[in-house]
Amino acid sequence: MGHHPSTKNTACSGRVASCFTLPTPMLVHVLSYLQPAQRLGSAALVCKAWREAANAATSSIAYLFDYADYDASSRQLASMTAWLERGAAQQVTSIDLHCGWGEDECDFGEVYLPLQQLGKLRTLKLVSLDLLKEPLPGTSSSSSSVAGINPLAAMSSSLTALELWDVTLPSFDSMPELFRCMASLSKLQRLELTSVRTEPPAHDYTVRITRRREGSCSSAYTCTLADALCQMPQLTRLRLDEQTECQLRWKHSPGPMGAAIAGLQQLQQLELCDLDAAEAEPHMLFRRLPASITRLLVTRAHVNFTHTETPGLATLTALRELFLTGVLGVDPAVLSSCASSLTQLAVGQAWDDRSLSSMVRVLPQLQQLQCLLLSHSPYGNDDPAAPAPQLPADDCALLLSPAKLTSLTLRDIGLAPGGTKRLFTANGGALRALGITFFNPRQQHTPPLTRSDLGSLVKAWPQLQHLQLIGAVAEAPAAAAVAAAAAAAWPQPADEGVASDDDDDAAYESDADEQADAAAAAAPAMRAGWCTLQQLTALTSLRAGSREMGDAALQELAALTRLKSLSLQQCINVTAVGVLQLTRLTGLTSLDVYDTDEKGWSEEALGTISKRGILLERKASQPLWQQLYNLCRDHNIDCVQELLEQQEQLVERQAQQLKVQALQLGELQGAQLRIKQLEQQLAAALAGPAPRMTRSKSRKGNADPQRPAQPTLQMAVAAAGAPAVAAAATAGGHA
Repeated sequence: MGHHPSTKNTACSGRVASCFTLPTPMLVHVLSYLQPAQRLGSAALVCKAWREAANAATSSIAYLFDYADYDASSRQLASMTAWLERGAAQQVTSIDLHCGWGEDECDFGEVYLPLQQLGKLRTLKLVSLDLLKEPLPGTSSSSSSVAGINPLAAMSSSLTALELWDVTLPSFDSMPELFRCMASLSKLQRLELTSVRTEPPAHDYTVRITRRREGSCSSAYTCTLADALCQMPQLTRLRLDEQTECQLRWKHSPGPMGAAIAGLQQLQQLELCDLDAAEAEPHMLFRRLPASITRLLVTRAHVNFTHTETPGLATLTALRELFLTGVLGVDPAVLSSCASSLTQLAVGQAWDDRSLSSMVRVLPQLQQLQCLLLSHSPYGNDDPAAPAPQLPADDCALLLSPAKLTSLTLRDIGLAPGGTKRLFTANGGALRALGITFFNPRQQHTPPLTRSDLGSLVKAWPQLQHLQLIGAVAEAPAAAAVAAAAAAAWPQPADEGVASDDDDDAAYESDADEQADAAAAAAPAMRAGWCTLQQLTALTSLRAGSREMGDAALQELAALTRLKSLSLQQCINVTAVGVLQLTRLTGLTSLDVYDTDEKGWSEEALGTISKRGILLERKASQPLWQQLYNLCRDHNIDCVQELLEQQEQLVERQAQQLKVQALQLGELQGAQLRIKQLEQQLAAALAGPAPRMTRSKSRKGNADPQRPAQPTLQMAVAAAGAPAVAAAATAGGHA
């Protein structure tokens, strides 16, 4: 408990009693709710007790460098460094610093950290930063680094997680020195190295690649990382990305690295990327793998995963998540060892119809599978403009054969004719997320779905919560049919200077039946569109789009009022009028509209609002729909006027339709009144005295002389009201 300054004579002087009388633990708890910049800035300057409480409340530092205010961000980082050097570094357990790119891709933020004083640090994460060896000029900090001393030695017994993403470390003379210092981190459990370097990255990409191939890969550099991994027996997560090129690409055989990874007996998550040098034989990394691995991710690798080249996969009996994307190939037989445990599977390669069918036929064995992603990801020199592979129709139903499957995604993979119907009729009661996407604009493909198929999709999986249909729905033919039907449904304008208002009313009333029939014929085509998805009551997230999608499709999407997140891609024909329709989605919290074309939107489309995309998030002060309306109004005021005109025309058409329905309702009411009168006449006839009949007529007609003839309701209606009933039935059908 610390001693706090007293507040004498507060009652006499009229001052309000301060919170200095709060116990130190309570003051620390109160200050912990402030942001680190406020806590270490204004609050720490109040007094010594507050400064101590602010320091005690700051065991975790998280900061996002803002390039929009570069000077202020630099000053705050310098203040943080000075605060650490004043003795607060001994109580910090977590540091997380993020810095976005500046005007240049290689323009990073700069920060200095007194590493030798962070004795209790457990987590260190740096993203897009330059970690300086000396403090910035003009700051009051003083360097505490000493040549020849390992700066990571102070945290060797405490650091459990080290994540470096796109970071330059000039505080280390070379990469071998960095790995030598990392070898002292024996307690490390999580290691992620993504594009780590000791020299600033070259601005020219060609120079950058040349430096990676030649300058960085020295003989002393090859096995240092493998040696460091051998000193980390507690490692449970390992990610090696672009910076591992020198270890695994050009001049290094991955044998020592593979042996080091195989020795990590507690490793559970392994992620390796950019293994695309054939001469390095990267498949050697997968000769032996720890049996404890539950998650394996490999991307952009010159590896063909088979039993002969990668036998280590056969030992992964506890594997639950397997992601192999951008690889040479995957033999479905390698999945047999983990068939009983695998819950997530993603495979991306250059598929053909045969290999795709072979992979799908293995799915019935994976009964624990919950998430499945199949992607056509050509590797190396494969032609990206080649036609998309198609899954045979007979195999489409096998996609949903795992009983626990909740997510299915197909990327740049088509379905053979008849495959969509097979897919809709398959069992998918657990499915919650569906994605059929085509992202490659140069790829030749036929959309597997039509607008009418959306209705079948809704009936097959009414429980869907997330849906992705990008380039997967044929818009143009159905849209033309709907437009033609809609044109036939509404009356055409009369010729100029021919008919008067009375003539128009008479002609309108005479054509009421034809218009009603046309509207009834157009209704199914208009309903069989994107608005059909409003029947998915659980749908909250939608990603859709195609080059044929226009304002009419956006108007249909505006009916999905339950959506929380909406993303539209490849929509090169939408205009501000169509985007303005989305303001009806008042529950949206995220909206993303962008074009994948390098040229961006034209002026006729959304070029007046944005050249490439619209990205909005819901704010506490302003809902998303209001932000979208203001954006369209400020950049293209004509779209608001055009939308108002369209809505006026819509109101007029609805008024005309109501008029037709009123006429039909009047005819129906008249027919019902006539039927009621007939029923009253019939009841009166039944209640009256029985007519007398002669014996001769009774004998002639073989009727009972004591029982009068009883007319039936059907006979009376048929005799007196048949035209009225027919008119009523016709009017009821139109109504």
